Amino acid sequence: MAAMDDLRRDGVLIHGAIYAAVILLLIFVDWYGGGRWWVHWVILGWGAGLAAHAWLSIRG
Repeated sequence: MAAMDDLRRDGVLIHGAIYAAVILLLIFVDWYGGGRWWVHWVILGWGAGLAAHAWLSIRG
C-alpha cells in the first residue's frame, strides 16, 4: 500500500511541476503576444484538473 501512495504522490508532484513550467511559459507568451489576456483560462481549467488529481490521490 505504501508503494501505491508513493506513486500517487509522485504523480501529483510531476503533474504540478509540469503545470508550473507550462503556465510560466504561457504567461510570457501571453504577455509578449499583446492583445487580450487568455492565459487565466488555462490556469483555471488546468488548475481545476490538477486540484482534482491531488484530491483523488489523497482520498485514494
